[in-house]
Amino acid sequence: MKLPETLKSNTASVSATFSYSLKTAATFELYNKRLAQDAEEERIGREEMEYKRLLKERASEKSEIEKERQMHRLADVLREEIVQMKLSYAWIFSEEKLSELEESNR
Repeated sequence: MKLPETLKSNTASVSATFSYSLKTAATFELYNKRLAQDAEEERIGREEMEYKRLLKERASEKSEIEKERQMHRLADVLREEIVQMKLSYAWIFSEEKLSELEESNR
């Protein structure tokens, strides 16, 4: 009768070990899922931060480009004003010279 008792004892021991192994595997699986979820949340957080940084950088660059455009427009206006002033001075100078020539011919 010793064999069945030993067999029962070994079966119970194997069953307990198997049950413990299943619980341990389930626990590790749960921890693994939590770690994967935490890693995914962290990755998403980093991507959001990078996206916001890029948006801010883009807005800054856009603002710089607009400032440069305004400066170019102002430079164009000033160049045109200078050209107009020079033309006016040239016209006045030519009128004065023409007037002097007319007076000297009289």
